[in-house]
This record gives sequence, C-alpha cells and structure tokens, in this order.
Amino acid sequence: MCVALTGLIFNTSYKNQNSFANAEFSRLTEDSAQVLRTRMQTFVQTMKGAGAFISSSDEVTALDFRNYINAINIVDLMPGVTGVGLIVEVPDAEIGEFVAAVRSDNRPEFQLRRLSDNPLHYIIKFMEPEATNAEALGLDVTFAPDRAAVLETARETGAPRLTAPFELVQAEGSLAGFAIIIPIFTDPSNTAAQGAFLGWINAAFVASDIVAELTPAQQDSYRLRVFDGPSPAAGTLLFDENAEGGPAGKFSAS
Repeated sequence: MCVALTGLIFNTSYKNQNSFANAEFSRLTEDSAQVLRTRMQTFVQTMKGAGAFISSSDEVTALDFRNYINAINIVDLMPGVTGVGLIVEVPDAEIGEFVAAVRSDNRPEFQLRRLSDNPLHYIIKFMEPEATNAEALGLDVTFAPDRAAVLETARETGAPRLTAPFELVQAEGSLAGFAIIIPIFTDPSNTAAQGAFLGWINAAFVASDIVAELTPAQQDSYRLRVFDGPSPAAGTLLFDENAEGGPAGKFSAS
C-alpha cells in the first residue's frame, strides 16, 4: 500500500510538472510568434513610409533616397534587413535612356546586372546602404521569373508581398533570404485604380537574422528551426539554431 501510494504521488507530480512545462513552452512560442508578427508589421509600415516619400516627391535623387533611409535608421527599425531599395519598371526600348539618367545623378559607375530578354524590366534603381548592397544595384529582377511574379502580384493587388527564399547577392556567405515587396502609387490609397504605378519598395533580409533574439529565452529555453513550406516535413530547412547537434527538446510547435 505504501509503495502504491508513493507511485501514485510520483506519477501525479510528474504529470503536473509535464503539464506545467508544456504550458510554459506554449507561452514561449506564442510570445516569439507575436514578436515576429510585430517585427514584420514594423517592416511593412516602415517600407510604406518610404513609398509615401517617393509618391509625394516630384523627383527623388539617389542622395534624397539615401538621406531618407539614413534618417529613419533602418538598423534599429528593421533588424536583420540588409537593405531597402526602389525597383522601377523600364521598357526594353528605354534601357539606354534609363542608364544615362541614373549615371547623370552622380552615379557614373551604375550598371545593369542580369538583364533579361523581357520587353519590360524591373530594375533595382536605389538600394541603401549602398556600400553593402553594391551587387544588388542595377539588378533586373525579371531574370528570376518567380520573383518577378511576386512584384506583379503586388502591383495588381496593391498589397505587400513576400518572395520565396533566394540567395542574397548582398549577403556574405551566400545566405538564404527573402524580400518584402511594397507597391507604390501616386495615390496614397495604394490601389492601381486610383493612382499611377511608380514602382516598388523592397527590403531584403537574411532568414536567420529575422528570427534572431525574438525573446530573452531563445536558445536558453528553446531553439528555432525555420522551414519554407506548408510544414516542416514538406518544407526546406532554411535555418537551424540546433545545427551543431545539441539534445532535442521534448516539446515542439509549428
């Protein structure tokens, strides 16, 4: 009877501890998810501000754009972002004129990269900080049809879009990243029906950086793995905080 009672007490205590641990894990993961949602919302709002700056200006030079990005301090507002830029549509017949105009804006070194044979090009005209994004400047996004399709969807819907993961040319070590795309229209309502289309604000970020330091408990109480896909089993692993092979956790959430 004494042995049975001891076993019952131990079993009850174990279940209580397990239930508490599971609840604590759920709280930690929900806190992290909320921080990530807030972080992404901040990114989008910051980018919309840059779009409003473009749409409200008669002309924006490279220096104007640089000063604006420096003034809003993207390092603090958008942690993990490698750069914020402007993508514009350029018909193939106007490519020479476009390049000449950009070079006349105190940028004689500007050159096109990966120019496609499409009749309409989507060129990264500005990208700040320029010093760390030189490889992205002048890039014709239409060289990658999947990314070009994201831009077109954003233009047609007037809503922000997120690209599929791709290799960032401006990141050291060829890291996987994403880009948030915000369409710009002359009308602040951001709908194609109510304003002329001006281009896109884009922000590129490294996948691993965007989920770094979400909460103080990260890496101590839990570790993250980031997949691109409908589920971890069917997705592509982009980032693993446990890549060095530490012990697996008892709980998981996705």
